[in-house]
Amino acid sequence: MKEYLYVKLLLYAYPKLELLEESAESSAEIKAALSFRTQCDAFTAAVKVADEILMAQKLRALRETLDGVVSECTEGERFLLEYRYFRRKAELLGRFAEKRPVCCTRRTYFRLQSYLLSKVAAMLARRGYTRERIIADFGGYPPFRRVYRALKEGRERAVVFKRKRQGLDLCQNSSAEAARGFLPRRTSATTARIASAAAQIATICTAEGAEETSAGGGSSEAPPEVCVR
Repeated sequence: MKEYLYVKLLLYAYPKLELLEESAESSAEIKAALSFRTQCDAFTAAVKVADEILMAQKLRALRETLDGVVSECTEGERFLLEYRYFRRKAELLGRFAEKRPVCCTRRTYFRLQSYLLSKVAAMLARRGYTRERIIADFGGYPPFRRVYRALKEGRERAVVFKRKRQGLDLCQNSSAEAARGFLPRRTSATTARIASAAAQIATICTAEGAEETSAGGGSSEAPPEVCVR
């Protein structure tokens, strides 16, 4: 999926775009206010201010475009984006706390993420955000350049905020899919609960079997049939 690294870049940046936009605007104001102290000529100082203003406008346009892309996604797709890329704790514990938009095996989860990445790429392309435009608009922008380099070098985990150690609560068969959800869980805690439940069930069944044998006096005779009219 190397051809979609630029899409991953934008998705990881999405939650911070507004902050980056405000930073560019503030930088433009500061450079303009302190232009009298710069050692470069007036034209170069004006260009630097204009570059910051232009970058703020590009970031705003990108944020609005991604807002539209996310709004077109289904609830399940939004959860997948939130879980992997946005990682906003308030959303995961708030909006998606009681929802089960996706229920699948681990293998299917990664297939869904792969499909969703290509879908987002297509929606961005329809809005004019191709790989070439993104490189042209943000190829020299330091925050994006650092993230893109990390993605290209296979250091994807280095560009996101760390979550508490947790796995995915995934269904293993179709009969369980309707009852179990797809939310971030601690893998170890889930495994421990399943093992504990299995042990309790085994203990109860053993006890009940012993009681029935004792009550029957060891006789293998079947109980009489009861007719209900």
